[in-house]
Amino acid sequence: MFELQRARRTVRRVRDDPRVPWPPAWGGSYQGLEKLPFAEEGVLRRVELIPESNTSPRAIRLTIEYECNTFTGLLAPQDPLVFVELWRKFQNLIGRPVRELGDLKVES
Repeated sequence: MFELQRARRTVRRVRDDPRVPWPPAWGGSYQGLEKLPFAEEGVLRRVELIPESNTSPRAIRLTIEYECNTFTGLLAPQDPLVFVELWRKFQNLIGRPVRELGDLKVES
């Protein structure tokens, strides 16, 4: 007899999931006087979908505010299910600290 096995789902925080390049590298206009955000510093201000093109994969652009300056970072998870899950969940965290994005749980 054959026994059906259900796939086990693992739940991990975004920062611990190997499918998610977390945290993104933050960048923006820099004049040498501003302090750049490190890792999960800052407050999420905007979440944008960047469509796939000939030169880059589909990505999620996160815009944050840190010490009165604006910075952006890109996430491009290759797993389409994770991509959609993150896109939806990040929308609900606008105005929240970036570390809360890293705390989000995703299934694998």
